[in-house]
Amino acid sequence: MKRVFTTKKKLSGAMFYRKWDDWAIGDIFIGEYTGTKKDTQYDTEHFVFKVVETQFKDKKANFEGGKTVVLNRCGMLAKALDGVEFGQIIQLEYNGIGTMKKGKFKGKEAHSMEIQLVELEESSDDSVDDL
Repeated sequence: MKRVFTTKKKLSGAMFYRKWDDWAIGDIFIGEYTGTKKDTQYDTEHFVFKVVETQFKDKKANFEGGKTVVLNRCGMLAKALDGVEFGQIIQLEYNGIGTMKKGKFKGKEAHSMEIQLVELEESSDDSVDDL
């Protein structure tokens, strides 16, 4: 008798990185939050996503859906993901580098982005757009 298995979760495989310095203002990343990856050099954790869609200005830099991508930790992303559960989908739009106006790092430059929790819309064959 042949056993049949279904994949519950991908535990290994190639991961792709995209440095924040390679992002252009207006680049959009949509991905499913799947976990974190320990960075032993800097004793921090980065964020791991399964790509749903990317819309980068540099078309050659776009990732195919389903690829595993690691986004480096930055303050704005870390704060936005606080409370987001694995399996949820975010949309990130990169807004460039800005200067922090208050807090411990006032006057320092930081990456700026708009991050939204999103969900995939179901499509149907009963579309009313055709009427």
